Amino acid sequence: MSVLGALSDPARAVAARVEPPGRCPIVVYGTVLPWLGGAWREVPAAKGAAYAAALAAQARDWTTLQSDHPDCDFVLAGDMNQDLAESHFYGSRGNRAALVAAFQSSGLTCLTAGADDPVRLGGVRALATIDHLCVSDRLAQQVRWPLVAWPFGPIPTKTLTDHFGTAAGFSAA
Repeated sequence: MSVLGALSDPARAVAARVEPPGRCPIVVYGTVLPWLGGAWREVPAAKGAAYAAALAAQARDWTTLQSDHPDCDFVLAGDMNQDLAESHFYGSRGNRAALVAAFQSSGLTCLTAGADDPVRLGGVRALATIDHLCVSDRLAQQVRWPLVAWPFGPIPTKTLTDHFGTAAGFSAA
């Protein structure tokens, strides 16, 4: 594994190139986008400005990394602080539209959106994930459904985190 530098937002994102035995290398990008009411750098939170600015900077990273590593699959994972559920849970309409557009323009498939939200699939109807897994097209064809969320229950384990964990499996390349 090698950590990739020169990211636009090193305080909120990290990227690494992983070379699993027997399969295509993967660039993994982890992130935490600003939450509602949270500023980003000198950009205030009002009207989603901080979210939009951080998302735009990171989305440039996603496309640059994919362009710089054409031999790799790409995984984007992290706390996007925005639901993509069929019914609203957290975030805003503007942030949601911007996030979906950023995924599309970066050629990413969000595995945790809509009916595929693993928190909802796990029977937790009052909640939805704001932590998302997105993958490049080639990797999207290898997903083993359904995704899994834990803990299996109505709320996360607050002594560890206020988020559910999410995992995806992939078939052999």
